[in-house]
Amino acid sequence: MKAIEVNREKCIGCRACSTICSPLLITLTDDGHRRVIAFPPSCEEDCDRCLRACPTRAIAFGEKPGVSAILEFELAFCDRCGKPFATKEELAYVLSRISSIVGEEPEWKNLCPECRGKESALGLLKLL
Repeated sequence: MKAIEVNREKCIGCRACSTICSPLLITLTDDGHRRVIAFPPSCEEDCDRCLRACPTRAIAFGEKPGVSAILEFELAFCDRCGKPFATKEELAYVLSRISSIVGEEPEWKNLCPECRGKESALGLLKLL
């Protein structure tokens, strides 16, 4: 049994760990303006999928008995449709990575993936 250790300062609530956890030990719930991720104290599975999936390296495995962790995040809402689409920490992380490559924040920074796709399609239609 491996103890799961979560660095609360590094976690951005992106849902990568809960999506890849096949025994569904890591759970995620979006409720209103909040996302809650619950980590078990340990994992009986012999895998490291959550550790490898975490973009910020917030997950580690330890030798000592683990402690359950419940992390809460405020959700960001789409400027166009109003749906929640990411945590504020996740959005800031993605925007900083894109800005470092492109040199500026993208125009779609506050749009959900669906509205972002519509925006791209409208831009293509204008070119035709």
